Amino acid sequence: MDTAVGTTAVLRSANGTVPPRTAPYDACVFSVPEREALRDRLIAVARSDDRITAAAIVGSAANDGEDAWSDIDLALRLADDLEPVDVAAE
Repeated sequence: MDTAVGTTAVLRSANGTVPPRTAPYDACVFSVPEREALRDRLIAVARSDDRITAAAIVGSAANDGEDAWSDIDLALRLADDLEPVDVAAE
């Protein structure tokens, strides 16, 4: 079963233990096309959400430094009357 810890997927066996480090790490990583598609979807959702007033791509993608191991780094600004924890709970 896969469980999320922060933004990192952790593969777990049926009994809930983490497999040995010999487990294939590529099972936990998006391919470059999958990452690009997910980033595009996240941006589209952010654009359609009135609670988000600004967004920026940050990290390696902001300076054309992405590689096969890069993650998705987005900074989102919420409307002044909102709390991040409340929006995330939805």
